[in-house]
Amino acid sequence: MHAIRQDTPYNEVKRGAEASLVTSMGRMACHTGRAVTFDEMLNCEHEFAPMVDQLTLDGPAPVLANAEGKYPIPAPGIKTTREY
Repeated sequence: MHAIRQDTPYNEVKRGAEASLVTSMGRMACHTGRAVTFDEMLNCEHEFAPMVDQLTLDGPAPVLANAEGKYPIPAPGIKTTREY
């Protein structure tokens, strides 16, 4: 409000980017069963949505069920570098 009233620049980009990073840290921590630091997440090579840029409405689902009709699930503490 102050910036609007005073007509001064105001930028929330850093705060928004860090908030988004923290949510990714929480997701990775829950899925792997281990603590994830800010720096680890910034340098993490894991893709939460691999090939998302190639998804199409008529294409295959990004995650498919196995022969028994079951989808992969997280295994916290067992799979510690990826979601499932």
